[in-house]
Amino acid sequence: DAGADLVLGHGPHVPRAIELYRGRLIAYSLGNFATWWGISIAGPRGQAPLLALRLNGRGEFLGGRIHSFRQRRPDGPRPDPEERAAAMIRALTLSELPDTGLTFTGPAAFEPRQPPAGCGAPRR
Repeated sequence: DAGADLVLGHGPHVPRAIELYRGRLIAYSLGNFATWWGISIAGPRGQAPLLALRLNGRGEFLGGRIHSFRQRRPDGPRPDPEERAAAMIRALTLSELPDTGLTFTGPAAFEPRQPPAGCGAPRR
């Protein structure tokens, strides 16, 4: 409400749901992308999503894609062809925030259900 165009949260060290709020995207947690040796990367803690987002000139969300990586030791994050981080974020979003105003247009792509006023439909 104070004017942020994008909110990227962090806290539980695992990916969480995403939400559209007043035309702006909130990612509640993207987990850890590159984790120090003393922290576990087992299970969901090893998922390392990277968001590619499109915003208009007013900061309104137009669309995005979740690129999935998996943390591996000793090599660090590597692309995950199984797209587990995207699947996790999608499942959490659909179960926890079903009325958020986002629609998933593919396994890792998402956009607003309704485009921002004056924008027309987002290009795919």
